[in-house]
Amino acid sequence: MERPLLATLEDLEFAVGHAIDDDLREFAEWVLRAASARVRSYTGCDFDDPDRVPESIRVVVVAVAARVYRNPSGYVQDTTGPFTVRLAERAGDGIYLTGDERETLDRFRCRSRPALWNLPTTRGPVETGTVFRPMSGSASQDWWWGL
Repeated sequence: MERPLLATLEDLEFAVGHAIDDDLREFAEWVLRAASARVRSYTGCDFDDPDRVPESIRVVVVAVAARVYRNPSGYVQDTTGPFTVRLAERAGDGIYLTGDERETLDRFRCRSRPALWNLPTTRGPVETGTVFRPMSGSASQDWWWGL
């Protein structure tokens, strides 16, 4: 069953700043479908009614889709003549959510995170000073360094 897109082609066109040509329309729809699936996967929600998708969800889907639409090959760096453009390393990751996008989506989660996790129980290495102990069996009660 194909689920509805969480954002429209018109939303994507507005985000990228131009109309999407007919030859790129299928790719644009795929990018929106992949971004919608990523958001559904993260939130655990179906959002099956496109008329009831919250605006924040739509904004995140469009942001994710626009990143991939503008850079489908996932280039991190491009050089033309003496000019070089360098993007974030994540640009090569494809369909991903930034920290801000995850934070936006967190309030729409339908399922909680897994119930098993690691919880640190210390604040880091414990520093202990030098401790002096008497050497056992020594008649002179010599002291040595120890822990």
